[in-house]
Amino acid sequence: MLLKPSVKSSGRFLLDSEAFLLSAITVLAALLRIYSLTSKSLWMDEGFSIFMGQTSTANFIHFVRGSEMNMVLYYWLLRGWMHLGNSEFFIKLLSVIPSVATAPVIYFLGRRLFDRRLALIASSLLALHPAHIAYAQEARGYALAVFLISLSSLFFLRTLEQPSGKNWATYAVLTILAIYSHMFAALVVLAHWTAYFAAARRTLRWSTILKIVFALALPLGPMMIFVVTRHSGVAKWIERPAWNDVLELFHFLTLPKYWMFFYLLGWGVALWAALRARSRNQDIWPYQFLFAWLLLPIFVALSISLYRPVLVSRFLLICAPAAILVAAAGLSLLQRWARILMLAAMVLGSFNSALSYYRHPQLKEDWRGTSVYLLSQAEPEDNVIVLPGYGRFTFDYYREVNPAAAVPLRFPDLDSPLDGERIWLIVYESSDPMARDVIRKLRNAPGSSYCEIKSQQFNLIKVWLLQRCDRSAPRLK
Repeated sequence: MLLKPSVKSSGRFLLDSEAFLLSAITVLAALLRIYSLTSKSLWMDEGFSIFMGQTSTANFIHFVRGSEMNMVLYYWLLRGWMHLGNSEFFIKLLSVIPSVATAPVIYFLGRRLFDRRLALIASSLLALHPAHIAYAQEARGYALAVFLISLSSLFFLRTLEQPSGKNWATYAVLTILAIYSHMFAALVVLAHWTAYFAAARRTLRWSTILKIVFALALPLGPMMIFVVTRHSGVAKWIERPAWNDVLELFHFLTLPKYWMFFYLLGWGVALWAALRARSRNQDIWPYQFLFAWLLLPIFVALSISLYRPVLVSRFLLICAPAAILVAAAGLSLLQRWARILMLAAMVLGSFNSALSYYRHPQLKEDWRGTSVYLLSQAEPEDNVIVLPGYGRFTFDYYREVNPAAAVPLRFPDLDSPLDGERIWLIVYESSDPMARDVIRKLRNAPGSSYCEIKSQQFNLIKVWLLQRCDRSAPRLK
């Protein structure tokens, strides 16, 4: 006859099994983010990150003061990180680490707000979240910002329950670091305090709140000055959002195509539970906190976009933890059979979307293929024009790590007359008006025009080899 375990041993078993499950989820998150880490080429923004990671201190300060205050913490960490290695894998690993660490943070958030079951569901969904996986594999600061703002949110909840000076100091430091990882993290901080003031159980004194405001405002002074004085000169490439952009954002925060329906269903159940609890005068603080985190940053970004477009899906990856936690909250309220079926569907949809991301390297610019092709074909003293000039950072990185980069090349100034026997023209998306201007300039070059020798397409990049030709040769069109 089998004996029933004691309450103490049963509780210990639950804790051990919970720790095992959380460890397994974290390992899964790591495997999914390391898998195929370098299958895709670096794109232009990643090339700039690498430039910031290895340029001189004077150059670094110049760019930060000029237009790159956003994401400065990531650039600063990358500068130290690249002293240990500069391979694509190693550089991207700096984003993988905080991305993986976010899974247990989401677990502790879910546990503090609700219960262990919901916490495990939420951390599982984060481990499989396709957008979170995608930006874990980029040499950019988005994964770091999500990790820090999630940790900041956890300490915000903790300090409301245990308002010690140590907890508030930790919350302030994490918040400041998150905002210096990406300035949109400030919108989540706004959501923290909006939810707090909207809640019925306010417990903090105004003197305490003012101390926190000053603790945040002083270190964030440089960022605020940057936003006020430099906002008109940055992010000019962002277009005014349309309804499709908003829909794309919600797909980004949940799942692509019809798989998003399962997230929406979870949100709907969570909203119904919050409204029902409110009608019964029950505590709805967890729902207030999460819905503010999910929706307020989107609302603010849309509102600002009426004046100056700022709505970009990846900027709002900071809302993904809330999107997952709200969906998990709704999921946990369903009947057991419905919860299992819905969770299985969400896991399947997440895994399918992650596989699709792995299988489609053409979604990104292929600067790696471009550089290998050009360097294998180039002759000494060939001219190379990269459009836009911002792409030069990525091209230069691949030149440095490519053994064939010993071929001496010239990079002429577009404001000066273009000369030379051969010119390589690298264009990101041929519709770029700058490319048409350069082609017009080459067509009307003094002495003799240039004709096209050959061209090659690399995903979103086209490479032309142009050479001076006589009047009888076909001219560049």
